[in-house]
Amino acid sequence: MKKKNNLNNMEFFDKYDLQRVKNLLFLSDEELLKYTNHTQYNQKENEKYIKLIKESLKEILLSNKSQTEIKYKVFDCNRLYSTNCKSLQYFSNNILHYILPDNTYEVDMKNCNPKILLYLFKKHNLNHSKLEYYCNNRDYLLKQNNLDKSFVLKEFNKDNNKNHNIKWLDDLLKEINDNKPILYTEEQDKINKSHIENKKQSHNFLSSMICSILWYYENKILMKATKLYNCIVPRFDGFYTDNIDLDLEELNLITKKYDIIWTKKNINKEINIKDNFNDTGDLLHDINSKKYRDVEYYFNKKHFKIVNNATFIRKNSDIEIELLNTKAMMESYKHLYYEMWIESKSSIEYKVFIDRWIKANPKMITYDKMDYYPNSNDCPKNCYNLWKKFDVELITEYKYLNDDLDFLLNHILILCGNNQEVFNFVIKYLAHLFYKPEEKIGKMILFASKEGTGKSMFYSLLKSMIGTRFYSIGDVKKNLIGNFNSSLLNSYVINLEEVDYFSSKDGADILKNLITETDLEVNVKGKDPKIIKSVHRFIGNTNHVVMPLKISVNDRRYCIIRSSDEKKNDSDYFIKLKKIISDKDLQATFYEYLSTIDITDFISCKIPETEYLDELKESFETPLLDFVKYLLVETDDEIIYESSNDLFKLFNSYLLETKTKIDWSIRKFGLEMNEFIKDGYVDDNLVKTHYIERIKKSGKNYYSIDCKLGKKIFDIMDDIDNQECVI
Repeated sequence: MKKKNNLNNMEFFDKYDLQRVKNLLFLSDEELLKYTNHTQYNQKENEKYIKLIKESLKEILLSNKSQTEIKYKVFDCNRLYSTNCKSLQYFSNNILHYILPDNTYEVDMKNCNPKILLYLFKKHNLNHSKLEYYCNNRDYLLKQNNLDKSFVLKEFNKDNNKNHNIKWLDDLLKEINDNKPILYTEEQDKINKSHIENKKQSHNFLSSMICSILWYYENKILMKATKLYNCIVPRFDGFYTDNIDLDLEELNLITKKYDIIWTKKNINKEINIKDNFNDTGDLLHDINSKKYRDVEYYFNKKHFKIVNNATFIRKNSDIEIELLNTKAMMESYKHLYYEMWIESKSSIEYKVFIDRWIKANPKMITYDKMDYYPNSNDCPKNCYNLWKKFDVELITEYKYLNDDLDFLLNHILILCGNNQEVFNFVIKYLAHLFYKPEEKIGKMILFASKEGTGKSMFYSLLKSMIGTRFYSIGDVKKNLIGNFNSSLLNSYVINLEEVDYFSSKDGADILKNLITETDLEVNVKGKDPKIIKSVHRFIGNTNHVVMPLKISVNDRRYCIIRSSDEKKNDSDYFIKLKKIISDKDLQATFYEYLSTIDITDFISCKIPETEYLDELKESFETPLLDFVKYLLVETDDEIIYESSNDLFKLFNSYLLETKTKIDWSIRKFGLEMNEFIKDGYVDDNLVKTHYIERIKKSGKNYYSIDCKLGKKIFDIMDDIDNQECVI
């Protein structure tokens, strides 16, 4: 891209391969330094230079552009320099060549400064035979004497030269130094007066002035050449370009009077680094910087907006978040500032960061909604995924401990009352918990035993494996079902340390919903309620073994397990157990073991029937169920049809006959019957069947019991009297 440049000011475009820029930025300072001419500088100079290069690389990547306009200015010395100290002009050749686009090459004027000097000597009729001889035979002379052209140029630029005992070189330097005063006088108008003043005290004053004269002509040539062809980076006596149709003969016409010819050469990429595709975010931004872009970058790592809820998320840790409304967000961060340079005042002013961040900000990270997606592939792009990895998943290196695993599995068997069927269910429950978290189980495990049998230790193991999303709740009313239940937001497995609250009917209904509902309402103090997808698991333990939890005969949610007390007070056993469950190797081993468990049908798997569980169900059974079963056994009718009053009388007669102590009014009886009818009968497949119907007729309530269906449900066979056995 060409610009309308003048002799003193020019504009060119730095161009680069962004992936290679990224590759260099990932190098350490020591690695990057190897690709510079570092041996020519001391440690402090090298450290300063590498810092500048890395800042330049960051600027390039932050712009995310493959080219950047760079302004150049002719300094007092008559050489062209970039006004941006981070431009490619200041890059070492190896680094520059590596990041330039592949189609870039270099064109330069061969033997430029000596040829311009020869032109000026001839122009002013000065002695020039030695210089002309050098210009015509430079390559031969340098090779014969094992010299470098840069060495000779350095000698050109000294007012006083020592004897090198190389005749052609000593003669050449004498001729040049003899001509310097005359050339300075004749060409002084090409030098900026300020530069003359600055160099007056220099020990190489004349040589500095001659350099400035030569660079004046050099820059004139460069100006003409870059008007013809695109320049990426000017290099004083040449430039880098990506022009595919560049004509050297056209350039030679520009320098014909100086007898200078142009050469073209491909750039040599000596750096060979594998492409690095890692994220560069942290490399590009300084956490200690107060520039807005840096403050914003690190702020965006922990703050997001949920658009549909008009809510902000503050990520307090990898697995804990907090919901904030706009007001709370503004109040929380009024203290956070960034620095802004005010050009008119030539000073820095502090600005409130949140005022700028929260309004019309295209870089704010937003999501339409938030929800739980344990399988990240299922999470829509516009949804903030509340799900985070288990702590045990972060253990990548471990030793598989067979003996300790066997010890742990035996302890779980003991917690399962040494019942193999219950043990298998619990293991599947745990495997499903870890490996199918996206499927809500809809079942709860509750261990019941005397104190000191290892229930809490087992849950400590789960907490270590899950992390902070294993949430133990002691005060259920306050932290789970009260006005504010934000614990649901940051938790996955909820361990109920208190289950007494759920003994009431209302409490039992609440717990049933928590266990089975896939959408739950979260209430955070000072914020509007939010509906979230629930994949929560509920577990618990209790020392109340007689009546740990009130459950109905139809219940399919609770696996209440009477744990064995056999290890109670066995201190040696629990010392070993504590050591085992604290071992990261064992946690990872158990996690791997669970991955081998078949859980394909676990959702439909019914809870094992145990004598203990059956006794619990019977102990909480409503007398209405026994009454209805009694009616079914005693009748041969297909339908029992009675008014509410008559059925209540039969109920009272049943209570007297069975000596059941219960005092119900007819109103209480009616309410209980309505609930009993509504609950119906739920089979193992969770299919509900209604065999009792309430009928309102002429202002009275009647009940119709389908005896045939009822007997089938409860497996009640009719007595067959007077049958003869036929042989």
